[in-house]
Amino acid sequence: MYRINLKHCLILFILIVGVVLTPSISRSWVGMAVLFDQLAWSPDGKKLCFRASLTDSGIEYADRHNIMAVEVSNPKDIYHLTPVAKCYPIKIALSNNLDKVAFVDEFGLWVMNLATGGIKKPLFMCPTQRDSIQKIAWSLDDKRIACLIEDYGTLEKNLFIVDEVGKRGKRKKLERDVIDFMWATNETLICSVVAKRDERYNIIEISCKEINIDKRTISKQEYELMHNNLVASKTSLIEKDGEVLLVTPIGKPQKISKPKDISWWKNLCLSPDGSRVVFVTSSRKSDGSTEYYLAMANIDGSGFKQITEGFTNYPYSPLWVLGGNKILYIMENSFYMVNQDGTSNHRLTVSNGSEPVWAPNSEEVIFKIDGTEELCKVNIYTGKMTPVVLDSLKEYYYSKLEDQKREHKQQGELLSPDKKSIAYIEGLTDFRGYYSTQICVDNIERAKKRVVVGSWANF
Repeated sequence: MYRINLKHCLILFILIVGVVLTPSISRSWVGMAVLFDQLAWSPDGKKLCFRASLTDSGIEYADRHNIMAVEVSNPKDIYHLTPVAKCYPIKIALSNNLDKVAFVDEFGLWVMNLATGGIKKPLFMCPTQRDSIQKIAWSLDDKRIACLIEDYGTLEKNLFIVDEVGKRGKRKKLERDVIDFMWATNETLICSVVAKRDERYNIIEISCKEINIDKRTISKQEYELMHNNLVASKTSLIEKDGEVLLVTPIGKPQKISKPKDISWWKNLCLSPDGSRVVFVTSSRKSDGSTEYYLAMANIDGSGFKQITEGFTNYPYSPLWVLGGNKILYIMENSFYMVNQDGTSNHRLTVSNGSEPVWAPNSEEVIFKIDGTEELCKVNIYTGKMTPVVLDSLKEYYYSKLEDQKREHKQQGELLSPDKKSIAYIEGLTDFRGYYSTQICVDNIERAKKRVVVGSWANF
C-alpha cells in the first residue's frame, strides 16, 4: 500500500496553490495577457512598433488595442503610443498650474502634458485587477500625485504617491472608512474618515517623507474650517437646489445667471480669473435632431458665445487650461482641446489605433484611428500626437502599409532594413490553456533568438 508522507503532501499543496494563484499573480503588476500583431521595423532598424490587443484568459477584447514601440537593443524601453484599453477617463485632475492633466482609465494612471499634447507610458498601474483608483490629486507644487485605491474584494484602502516620472513611494494602508483626502502641504496629506455619532471626525495626517501616519479626532466645526482653508481658498462653483452658486473665500455665495439664449446647461467650469463659465448645452436642428456643443458666458449671463460646432456625441468635463487660453474636454473616450475663440479644435489622445507605420525619421509612428479613416502621428519619445494632413505623408503611409501587409502575407516574418534580423510573432499556450503571444527577433542565420516583448507585457 502506498503511503503519503509529509513531503508528498507539501508538494501537492504547492501545486494546488500555484494553479489557483498563478492567474492573479500573472495579471498583477505585469498586466494582462496580450496578443501582438501588425509588426513594423523603423527605417533605422533599431525599433519595432506593433499593435497589442488586451486579453483576459486568452479571450480578445476587440475594442482594446494599444499601439506600442520597443527599442530592440533594450527591450525594457517600451513606449505606449496610445493609452491602455479603451481610455475611458474615469477620474480627472487638473494640475494647479493648469498645464497638465492626470486621468485614470480602467487599469492605471496617466498624465498628459497639455503644452505639448504629449502622453507617454502610464505612471502607475493598479497592483491587481480588483483594485480601483477612487481619487487622484496633485500636490500643491504639481510634482506628485496621490492615489486612493480600494480593493473591491476586501474593501481595503491604500494610498500611493507617484511623482512625474512614475517613481512610486511606499504604500500606506488606510482605514476602510476613509472617504476623502487632500494635500495640506507638499509633504503632508490629510485624510478624513466617516463622521462618528457625536459629529466628530477622525483625521489621518500622513507624512510623505517619513512613512508615518498620525491619527487624531477633531470636531465637525474644526474639520469644516480645515476643509475651507485647504479647498475653498479658491473661487469655485457649486450646484445647490437647481441653482449654480459662485463661492468665494470672502463674502456670500453669488448666483450664476444662465444665458437667455439656451434652455439648459451642464458641466459648468469657472475660468481662472472668475469672470466666465464654460459649459455644455444643445440646440435643435431643422430636421428635429439634437446637437451638443461647448459654449461660454460671463457669470452674469451676458456675453453668450458658442465655442465648438455642434456634435451628435455629448462633450463633457470641460476645463480651462494653460492659463485659461484653451479649453480641454472629453468626447468619445478621447481628449480634445480648443482655443476659447473656437479655433484649433483638435484631438489630443486616441483610445484605439491600428495599422502602424513608421515615419521616415524613425521617431514618429503613423497609425489609423479605429473605425475611421483618420490618420494620426505620434512621437515615441514625447508622446505628442498630431493629425496627418499632408497628402504626401498620407500617400507614404498607405504605400508602406501595403508593403508591410505583402511581406507579412508572403513570409509571416519581417526582415529588418539592414537584412540582418527577422522579427516575428510566436504563439504560446500555458499550462492553464491560456493563449498569448510574444515578439521575437532572430538574426538571419537563426543562430540566436531573443524574446523582445514577452507574452505578459507590462501595459
